[in-house]
Amino acid sequence: MTEENPIILHPRNNSFELVISSVFWLAVFIVFILISVLNAAWLGIIVSLFFLFVFLNLIPLFYKRTYVIYPDRIVVENNKNQNLYEITIDDIISWNEDSIYSKKKYFHYMIIKSKDRDFVIERGDYGDYKSARDYFKNSNIQIDKELKVNGTLYNGNIIQTRKSILFIFILSALLTLTVFWSIVKEKSDSEEKIHFTGKITDINFGRRKVRADLQIEGYPNLIFKTHNQRFFKAYYYNGGNTKLVNLGKTIEISVLKSDYDWLVKNKFIRKLQLTSNISLDVEEFKILD
Repeated sequence: MTEENPIILHPRNNSFELVISSVFWLAVFIVFILISVLNAAWLGIIVSLFFLFVFLNLIPLFYKRTYVIYPDRIVVENNKNQNLYEITIDDIISWNEDSIYSKKKYFHYMIIKSKDRDFVIERGDYGDYKSARDYFKNSNIQIDKELKVNGTLYNGNIIQTRKSILFIFILSALLTLTVFWSIVKEKSDSEEKIHFTGKITDINFGRRKVRADLQIEGYPNLIFKTHNQRFFKAYYYNGGNTKLVNLGKTIEISVLKSDYDWLVKNKFIRKLQLTSNISLDVEEFKILD
């Protein structure tokens, strides 16, 4: 190692990929919340918390530092390769290696203690970790076996711990659940039904073909979802082409009044919807022709 060829410990994570991953998981979290609110679905909101947890665990990766080790000093850079600070080798008091057993495997760390700050370098995060460890082994810097990670990763004056991530997650989860409850508590649980009658103008089948989406005359913005897709998928040949048997027939559809009031009459929920079409689950139906 020389002044011209220092040991450079670059974090393995890619900043661009981290940004994309973070935006993706945050977007999935928001989309699941939106869907859960629209459907007043507690299961959906619980699932959304998983995506929130994944997002929160990505945040500390943005704070991983690059360490440039010269013969007389260590320069610490941020993820944009901007110098944050440097410490001289003479200011380093001691160092040690430590490991933590978690999730059925060991995580190894090198702890460096200087006069002003302590920081930890995780072996799995840095490709040239071995060169840095060999440098300290061959140096005159004292090894202090009392230096432990103790579940805390020091990166200069930025401290990220598993406990802090868990605390932030719990706080965010409680806030999410509270806001969700305050919104959906207004939805009625009544089993009262309302009825719609008209000719079937369109029949579409879901991508996985497990349901049929019906549109009927007089209600252009309402889509009636039924899992009885086999009934509506029946067809006959018309001059070599297929025609759905029930297309154009008059149908009476019943849906829960609570769903209709929630999705159609609730102004706040209407604003949350990304499309003018509103989907309602079919409780019962009857072909009248």
